[in-house]
Amino acid sequence: MKQIRYPHAATQQLESLEPLNAPRLHDQIYDLLVAGLDFTPDRAVEYQDKIALLGTLQKIAADYTAEAGPFGDVFGEYLECTGQTDFRTGQFLTPVDLADLTAKLTCGDLDLGGRPKVIGDPAAGTGRFMLRVAKHFAEQNEGCLNFLFVNTDTDRRMFTYAVMNAVLHRIPSICIHGDTLKVEAWEAFATIPMGAFARWERVRLDVAKDLIVAGMQAHQPVAAAARFPGVRTEG
Repeated sequence: MKQIRYPHAATQQLESLEPLNAPRLHDQIYDLLVAGLDFTPDRAVEYQDKIALLGTLQKIAADYTAEAGPFGDVFGEYLECTGQTDFRTGQFLTPVDLADLTAKLTCGDLDLGGRPKVIGDPAAGTGRFMLRVAKHFAEQNEGCLNFLFVNTDTDRRMFTYAVMNAVLHRIPSICIHGDTLKVEAWEAFATIPMGAFARWERVRLDVAKDLIVAGMQAHQPVAAAARFPGVRTEG
């Protein structure tokens, strides 16, 4: 079997979470996200496998940051190197240097202080543009991530990795599993930074659709964002 060469050694650690005949990594992470919605400290024993997985992901993310710098996309690199992107459907992850350039062009004229900005990506993939926007804000705004980022993608794998990227990097965001062109939302999570950690909540589907529509109309979806993170009901 040909050994995969990763640009950063930390990425290879994800292989240990996805051995032969084991559930795919994105399914494990999705199960973790769903289970985490009902977690309470008194149920820690019941959730110990999910807690262990989150701890492992946090360590890998920290190791990746030590190699690649802050707000790196370890999941995207893993998918690219293991051939898990679908080129047949035009699924390509934006190169990091281009994502950096786009972030600078998007945020360069913004007043990074004051009222939080709403920035979106209608085909977000693993959330790489979100990560580089966060890097730009961190560098130019004294570490303050003064924005709400809205990620949308039709691929549940990408949606799941975008949510976990937001959690691991403590980025205020709403990630939507949906279709921007059809204005459909099937599931959505909000990530809420809390100091050194981040929690996540489901977002109502009507709120998610409002964000999609507002983004298509090139509006700042302030009204919808004000309802963030919504409530944990769907419909």
